[in-house]
Amino acid sequence: MSLTIEPKQAYKIMEQGPLGTFKTLFHANNGSRIIPTKQWVKAQKRLGVKDGTQKTTYDSGWHTLPTYSEALAYFAKFKVKADRCIVLCLISGDTRPKAHSPANVSLSDTIYIIGKANKREATQ
Repeated sequence: MSLTIEPKQAYKIMEQGPLGTFKTLFHANNGSRIIPTKQWVKAQKRLGVKDGTQKTTYDSGWHTLPTYSEALAYFAKFKVKADRCIVLCLISGDTRPKAHSPANVSLSDTIYIIGKANKREATQ
């Protein structure tokens, strides 16, 4: 666990909604899956959230990956790809690795969605 004072760039896999909106893939945040862009959003704290397999639990947070290439590799494992995309974001606050993840996924308390990642602009 580390406290990120300076925001760090990261990438998040999200569902692309209507009119340029972005939605979380599974769990809502404070009653909505739509996450606003260009503003800091705090994750709703939930203890003991279950992942897709229902076998492991973790404390909630924004799921992100540190590089575009890692996000792209993780995205390739998804069965459902329709309406999904990789977004560029900033993360801050308490940032920790997600235990039992098959990728280098971090969980953070606060996120700032910049917009859909452009692979030419993404840092590797």
